[in-house]
Amino acid sequence: MESMDARLVAQALNYHGQQLQKVWEGERNENELALLNLKEPSFEIYQQRQKTLSFGDRGKRLKLQQFLAKKADALYDKANLEKTVEPIKQELGDEVVGDVIYAQVMGKSAPGLLLKVLCNCSDCPRVVTELGIKVLILNTATVPAVDKKGVTRGYMANDLVCVVVSEVNVEAERVVAVMNMPAREGQAPHPPMGLIHSDDLPEAYKCQTLCNIKS
Repeated sequence: MESMDARLVAQALNYHGQQLQKVWEGERNENELALLNLKEPSFEIYQQRQKTLSFGDRGKRLKLQQFLAKKADALYDKANLEKTVEPIKQELGDEVVGDVIYAQVMGKSAPGLLLKVLCNCSDCPRVVTELGIKVLILNTATVPAVDKKGVTRGYMANDLVCVVVSEVNVEAERVVAVMNMPAREGQAPHPPMGLIHSDDLPEAYKCQTLCNIKS
């Protein structure tokens, strides 16, 4: 247990919920979480995911949670935190053409818009704001910016947008995106491409951002 990082365990509990906590206490020392100062962990992300989870997949989730508890010493080892050498390249390597991402407009130029990635679109979004991953979207690949009142305007700095990845170059640390192409199949529900409101961002992203502000 001494080699486990409490932050990694807390993230797992936050994602998998109270069921993982019960499995953990059954498979391992029931006082282990208390010794890691996780007697009352947060389940905010799980509570948001719970709305979309299928009851029929409960058995699969239980098997996964049993595996996580049994292999916890290796999965949540402190050494795992030291292996993330180049987080930007690692994140870009996970991006696939057709993925939906949420981003913020940093500025405009003659060719198009420069964006900063906020998070990806999935059941458990990866929040990557601090990595500063930049995205280029050409003017020819945008759609009209229509605000909540139905008014069409130009894109401005700090606008929030939903876009689709069209090209990823890991070595150059570059992503190109579009708004006028469909996302690949299997993506989590998302708003239409183009200008979005802060309410459209994933709940998990909003929760994590709020937690970062409080800390």
